[in-house]
This record gives sequence, structure tokens and C-alpha cells, in this order.
Amino acid sequence: MSIITRISARGAAAALAALCLSAAPAFAQLDEILPGASEAAQDAMEAVGEAASDAGQSIQDGAESALDAAGEMADDAMEAAESATEAAKEALGLSEAEEETAAIDFSEGSEAREWGLPAGETKARFTATVVDVLCELTGDCPENCGERRRQLGLLREADGKLILPAKNAQPIFTGAVIDLEPYCGQVVEVDGVMVGDELPAPLYLLQRIKGEDEEEWSAANRFSKVWIAENEDVLNLPGRWFNKDPRITSRIEENGRLGLGKEADAAFAEEWF
Repeated sequence: MSIITRISARGAAAALAALCLSAAPAFAQLDEILPGASEAAQDAMEAVGEAASDAGQSIQDGAESALDAAGEMADDAMEAAESATEAAKEALGLSEAEEETAAIDFSEGSEAREWGLPAGETKARFTATVVDVLCELTGDCPENCGERRRQLGLLREADGKLILPAKNAQPIFTGAVIDLEPYCGQVVEVDGVMVGDELPAPLYLLQRIKGEDEEEWSAANRFSKVWIAENEDVLNLPGRWFNKDPRITSRIEENGRLGLGKEADAAFAEEWF
């Protein structure tokens, strides 16, 4: 029943009730003139009362019907919302297991230090297997996780997600490969910070690591020690480590700083500097 219909019905009932009250004095005066008129008036009043009662019952029945219809519409809306939610989950590739994982608080027990980055940081401590990322994605799996020529990842035990460690605990623009390499294919416990809440695949900043059979944590800062030991011949050259790392300088010599050749480097330098 529409709002207008309900208002109209209520108005009709109210009008009938008002008619009963207003008619009573008139019927009383009529009885003085015509004997028996009061009985007729009484009959008329009863008839009007019954009509008002019927109108009220119609309003109630209409309201109940409207409530039933509203309830059915609400049920239909809930079913549609549930269907839309399932469709969204399917489109995003979310499974029930992943939903449960989303509720896991990986920050529990973490002793990681946040970096104060604007991209959004969340402490995360979890158990995972150290893997070669390219191997996991393509099936191309060289020995020992690529001998440091591959980006290494963490296949998280709780949900099977492949976590990408972007750097270790050092503030010197280093990745986490050297820290993870000794644990290639092994189960480890890691502690660090997830960065990029809005990214499809947030990055992980590894700060400490512990092998499955190890009792003590190790800080994720092996890069400097390993790099110094392997590059003693360039230690005294000016610049930071990446300015004199043979792997980097050889690539620059071959392809230029932009990776497009030395001619492109020269044209860029002339235009911008």
C-alpha cells in the first residue's frame, strides 16, 4: 500500500467517525419532531460505526500487507547484496581461506621498528619458506635460488601468499637477497614491516630472521659484511657502495646510465644539465 493510499484510508475513517459524532445532536432533534426517529438515528449511527470499523480494519490489513511486502523486498535486497559480495570476492580472487587470513594479526609478537614512511606501515612477524620468486611464477628454477641473481621471496605459511621483501634492515638502499640466500628453500621465521597498504602487493621490509633450527634471531644486515668481503679492491674508491659496485659500473659502461646507450645519456645530460 502506498503512502498516499494509507493517508486516504485513514482520512476516510476519520471522516466517518466525525460524521457519527456530528450526526448525534441532529438525530436527537429529529426525534422530538418525528416519533421513532431516535431509533432510526441509532440504526444509522450503528451503520456508520460499522463502516468506520471496516475502514480501520482495511487500513490495518493494508499496513500488514505493506509490511509483508517490505519484508520480502528486504530479503531480496539481502540476497542481492550477498550475491554482489560473492561476485566481488571472485573478481578479486579472494577465497574463504584468504578472508580468514585477512583477520590474522601478523603484528602480534613483532619487535620490528617502523620507518615512518607515508605509504602505510604494518608490523608483520610470520613463518615462511624462502623461495626464488621467478621460480615460483614461471617454473624456471636454477640451483640455490639463482646464486643471488634472482629476487627472493617468502612463501607465507599461514595463507600461501608470496611476500616480496624489498629491502633488509639497513638504510643504504639494499635488498634482502643476501640475508635470505643462506635459507634458500628453508622454513624461517621473519620479523619486519609491510609497506603499502593500498598496493595490490605490499612490500616487506625484512629486519630480522631465524631459521627453523635456530634459537636466536639474526639481524637482517648481512649486506655490508658480505659486500666488503667481496669488493676489497674498490673499497677506497670515492662514492657509496652502489657508485663503485662492479656489477653496477659494468652495466653502466655497457648500456649507459639510462640503459639506452651512451649517446642517449649524452643527449639527456645536454638537455637537462
